[in-house]
Amino acid sequence: MGHKQMKPIKINYRKNFLRNAHNGSASHKDEIINRTVCGCFYCENLFFSTEIEQWYFEDRRGTGGETAICPKCHTDSVLSDRFPIFDKKFLSAMKKYWFF
Repeated sequence: MGHKQMKPIKINYRKNFLRNAHNGSASHKDEIINRTVCGCFYCENLFFSTEIEQWYFEDRRGTGGETAICPKCHTDSVLSDRFPIFDKKFLSAMKKYWFF
């Protein structure tokens, strides 16, 4: 039985876009609470912004602020629907770029 080689996943989003989107995942409480739907690029789930119950303070952007914790997997990988979160390829690309 031969070993099958896995095909690499093609990322359709430019790395620069993924890096900029990542900046949108921190110190973003005002943005998140003013949007309807959010997505997590770790567990790749979508959920309503009202489902977020945990926040933590961080200063990643130099301005300080509260960062959302995903209500599904409890990571700080939440983006608002300002980003193309309804495109599963986007969330997958973000996960691949930042976690694997």
